[in-house]
Amino acid sequence: MIDAIGQRKAVLVLMILAMFILSGCGNQPIQGYEVGDAFTNFYPRMGGVENLGPCISPQFVKNGVTYQYTQKVLMAYDPTAPSAQQYTFGKIGYEINLDLAVIPDGGYKVWEDVEPVNKETGGVIGRAVTDVLQNDEKQRYEQYFEGAGFFRYYNDPAGMIQWMDYGEWMCGLQCLDVDLAIIGEPTPVVTPDVDNITLALVAYGDRLGDFYTGQLLISKARPVGNGLYEIVYENVVLVVHQDDLGNVSLLHLPEKLGYVSDVPVACTSQDGFICYPLGDGLVRMIPVAYYDFIVQNGGFELSGEPITNLRPGSGGASYQCFRNLCLESRAGAPEGLQVRVMPLGVAYNRMDMAAPFVTPNAPHMLVISTWPRYADISTSQSQEIYVQAMQGTMPVANILFSLTVTYPDGTTVEETFPLTDFNGRAYLTLDPIHAPEGTNIPYVACYQGGAENVVCIPGAFMIWSYAP
Repeated sequence: MIDAIGQRKAVLVLMILAMFILSGCGNQPIQGYEVGDAFTNFYPRMGGVENLGPCISPQFVKNGVTYQYTQKVLMAYDPTAPSAQQYTFGKIGYEINLDLAVIPDGGYKVWEDVEPVNKETGGVIGRAVTDVLQNDEKQRYEQYFEGAGFFRYYNDPAGMIQWMDYGEWMCGLQCLDVDLAIIGEPTPVVTPDVDNITLALVAYGDRLGDFYTGQLLISKARPVGNGLYEIVYENVVLVVHQDDLGNVSLLHLPEKLGYVSDVPVACTSQDGFICYPLGDGLVRMIPVAYYDFIVQNGGFELSGEPITNLRPGSGGASYQCFRNLCLESRAGAPEGLQVRVMPLGVAYNRMDMAAPFVTPNAPHMLVISTWPRYADISTSQSQEIYVQAMQGTMPVANILFSLTVTYPDGTTVEETFPLTDFNGRAYLTLDPIHAPEGTNIPYVACYQGGAENVVCIPGAFMIWSYAP
């Protein structure tokens, strides 16, 4: 899921002005503020700069509560609360994780790596609002709490956790000088019964469960030809015919993405493996853990037969592909994540394999937004800049945007985005930018609606880790 995670878009509509706390941060250097008077004892008690990072805003008051952003959290002091609850971390985890499903009563189980921090800070990190997650893009495990977030890189030993930059993300978002960008309302062309088709596919995905499918990546089923429609999740793609909504199947996703079948082998006795017969005395050797996962979650009728042998993956992982999905395991993974479905749907969704969604050339009430994939990046890392066009909850395709990036030396580079896709989105990839740590990279995305109808919205990201 991913992906997501911690990298949410700054939607440039009026509602952003009502987000949680609107004042208090400036676009200042990260070392630019002293600890406020209200937090002179609380800040060091929580670990000071080692845990919370430096202060990145002045102290400020909102509705009688005193706040101050640090790099990692939003400190809060409410003098009217009971004495044991006067000092807390602001609950900005919900703002960062906008795609949260229903949270169980009491929150999720606290990751054993985080439990020591939870105890040391007296529980001010709040409830866990996600389970332990895997972020393949950043090669790390993550867990999000109401007031803080934590991660551990795959290759780090258990217990070596780090704090996420909650405060920097939220402060940076709230300090954007955003303007309302409403420039017309499209009348999208919707395929007949697409809502019913979407409901049928999503209902099937709900029965499989999030741990199997991952998060939903598109909001509407999209046509793929011959009366077939698909909907894309992080891990799998579901397909159904418009005239047979009760017969949902899984797309042969690994083959679509180029996972080539291995040559079958003869059955041999190996500890931890079972032989899956393919005929003519040939088999695939499947790890027992994979076999148990499949049997307990819909069987081989759902996953399809194995098409590869067990293969080495990245970062010490191993994986094996089946007709409809791939399974992955990683030594030292937290409990419950030893075997998981690989997020192939993310790569598939980027292929943009379906036909374009045609919309009129003169939209009205169009709401546009932009965001970087990463709030902060290293000098060796590529960045992706996204734009989106929406009308209410309806994404709008075939909208043209341009991008202008201002580089540290003052030069600007302008590029044109591809036309927006079924999700109303388009993105461009920027090459790594060599600049000192803490450098702000501003950009402007502009809707190209003709010579007299150009609307631009700002964005920015930061160079945070220098890699010579």
